[in-house]
Amino acid sequence: VASATQPQVSLTWTDNSTDETAFVIERKVGAGSYAVLATTSANTVSYTDTAVSAGVTYTYRVSAFNADGYSAYSNETAATTGDAPLAPTSFAATPMTLSSVDLAWANVAYETGYSIERRTNGAGAYSVVTTPATDVTTFGDTGLSSGTTYDYRIAAQNGYGSSAFSYATATLGSVPSSPASVTVMGTSTGLFVFWSSVAGASGYTVQRQTGTSTYVFLATTTTALSYRDNSVVSGQTYTYRVAAFNAYGSSAYAYATATAGAPSAPTGLTAAYSTSTASVGL
Repeated sequence: VASATQPQVSLTWTDNSTDETAFVIERKVGAGSYAVLATTSANTVSYTDTAVSAGVTYTYRVSAFNADGYSAYSNETAATTGDAPLAPTSFAATPMTLSSVDLAWANVAYETGYSIERRTNGAGAYSVVTTPATDVTTFGDTGLSSGTTYDYRIAAQNGYGSSAFSYATATLGSVPSSPASVTVMGTSTGLFVFWSSVAGASGYTVQRQTGTSTYVFLATTTTALSYRDNSVVSGQTYTYRVAAFNAYGSSAYAYATATAGAPSAPTGLTAAYSTSTASVGL
């Protein structure tokens, strides 16, 4: 009897003689010719063939041997080794939120499950995240960190082994940081608000507080890093706050305060002409 697993074929037979000194096992591969595979000791009734490849049919026969010669061959028995599944195709990793990635792949024939592994930022060893059951083709990976790149790989599995890996990568977005600096400069007609550029920002919002009142919205900019506020009253103190934003949200605000109005003009300016003399004593 022959039974195949990956990567071996197990043979068993009945010992019908009492005087054999060995058993000779022969094997043919596919439609090829028989060749001696192994010789076992007397009274042996099993053998494991590990020199096999996946997806191949092997046929076996056994004979007993002693000093007087060989017995007739046993019956022939065949076994076909199984194949590990193919690697999953169409494997994709899609960021869904600041802390989650959705994975999807095409189902693989003859699989009994999958193994998904992950590493961060293209470095370090992969570790198993989950082992989806047979015919499952999606997985949501949650609890992740914004602004981080996650590398995934997936393999299909069955009783004969694992497929090669398929790979996918996703980078999670992040809310931008707040502007590092905000300054306000006064003119005779208004106040200019300036702020520093923020990496990853798609725009900025500017709000103003008059005295201690509630903040009011002034403007949204995209590439501009300044705003001119002409609706100010000379002598009034204003506080401005600027936040950076992108598709994932808005930063904390950065603040600056200034009082509107150009300084008063100097008065009382006079000019006088004078001469000086010098004397020398003799």
